[in-house]
Amino acid sequence: MPGYTVESRRENPLPTNILDQYTLSPFTKAFLSRARLPSFKYVAPGVTHFTLDFFYAVYSSELRDSPRLPPHEDPDLNEVATLIPPAECSIPYPAGPDSADSEGFARFTVARRAGLYTTPDAYCADGVKLVDSVGSSREILRYRPPHCPWGPNRYPRLADILQKWAELVQNKVWVVDHDGVKTSIDWFLENDVTLEWSL
Repeated sequence: MPGYTVESRRENPLPTNILDQYTLSPFTKAFLSRARLPSFKYVAPGVTHFTLDFFYAVYSSELRDSPRLPPHEDPDLNEVATLIPPAECSIPYPAGPDSADSEGFARFTVARRAGLYTTPDAYCADGVKLVDSVGSSREILRYRPPHCPWGPNRYPRLADILQKWAELVQNKVWVVDHDGVKTSIDWFLENDVTLEWSL
């Protein structure tokens, strides 16, 4: 249509006065307050993005003792796991033997919402971990230095994951329509998405 551009449909980032109502890691707050929202709904299978109303609804449904709700004194805000791109589904309870519940990651989830979380690791503030539709805390793009295979692993950075997701779209691994990625979130359950770092 004349005069239409994708950029013209993109929404503004989330306002800082809303984000300031919650205890978020500095990286999460910076990302959500600066990243322009896409013009489509799904950025990955079953994974969407926060609109202002959706963000408020999800974070406001947290339990009162959540580390993300003030007043909560945390010596290092980078150690607060936060949901960046959420999934539309919530994790059932109990989630099962291989779930985030048994792995201990469930205590970091926001209102038992699936999605991509920053890791509670002060040394890798932009590291992320996927919690899928059944609560599995999946290691995607787990990095191990190739020159030192016995060295410590690190979580992938958000930018790494978004780049890999873009490749899956470009390579037509994921089905796309006007709402974005049409493939179901169950894709993460049915496919091996653990990749090693290589130079």
